[in-house]
Amino acid sequence: MGSEESISRKHSCQHNQMKYKLKILMLIVLTNLLTIYIFTGPYSYMQYPISRFSQLSTSPVFDSTTLLLKLNSTRDELIASRSQIADLQKELRSAHSLVEELVVQLSRLNGAIDQASNPTKFTYNDLLDDVSDEAKLAIGPHKLPLGYTPRMGSDEVYFSVGGVA
Repeated sequence: MGSEESISRKHSCQHNQMKYKLKILMLIVLTNLLTIYIFTGPYSYMQYPISRFSQLSTSPVFDSTTLLLKLNSTRDELIASRSQIADLQKELRSAHSLVEELVVQLSRLNGAIDQASNPTKFTYNDLLDDVSDEAKLAIGPHKLPLGYTPRMGSDEVYFSVGGVA
């Protein structure tokens, strides 16, 4: 039943199977390493491309020129956005000064109306006669960008209503 011959055959068969499994494992590891070297090596895409994939895609870890180009483009976009922010801040300051000027002119008009002894009724256009053209443009009605809205029942909004928006 359990002769020495069958035991030695069993051990040699197990030993051969282990060698075979080890060879397969080494073959898989080596082919994976070779594949990684081919597709990410420094010369894989310059002289003799193996495939279209190796021509088009390079690993960003090893390609410093691509990283440098991306860094420069990001820096340029940052500079452009900072200049745009500065322009918007200038526009905001000018709009703020225009609003302050409008408030001063409106308070002056209200004071003139209160002091007037003439009990005549003023219209909106009469009040705007002394105001500059810029102030008239800012105070006057503004057209809504999408036209008539049924919620408001109009296609324009006045400064006091749209001042917050």
